[in-house]
Amino acid sequence: MPLLRGRHLSDDDRAGTQGVIVINQAAARKYWPGREALGQHLTFDKKERVVVGVVADIRSFGPEAPVRPEGYIPMAQGRIIGGTLLMRTAGDPLKALPAAKAAIWSVNMDQMIAGTVFTLDRYMDRLIAQRRLAMTLFALFGVLGL
Repeated sequence: MPLLRGRHLSDDDRAGTQGVIVINQAAARKYWPGREALGQHLTFDKKERVVVGVVADIRSFGPEAPVRPEGYIPMAQGRIIGGTLLMRTAGDPLKALPAAKAAIWSVNMDQMIAGTVFTLDRYMDRLIAQRRLAMTLFALFGVLGL
């Protein structure tokens, strides 16, 4: 996500340091309309955090879904129940998976890696599959109507 103001999370944002959060534009507009969000404080995951960055909005749930206020915290400063790892790769992204798992396990051998692995193209295809089916049916009925 493009950084609009402030900074991204860093290795310095670890347990025992000031709680920080990076928010998206939607959260900045919702909680501090007409004001600067950087430096503001909010409670997230039962901990007071300072906003250190504002990133662009993304439509995680599809191109037609409304943008939701979102916040991103360092893993070292929060209780993470589940998460998604996104990687930008050169070449075949699925071939990078073993190296990514090895890198994660070199830091934390007990880290469980579960869930579905897929490319961004496949993710986007799944998001718009229902719309594509509806449009195909409309086209088919239109042709049949003619």
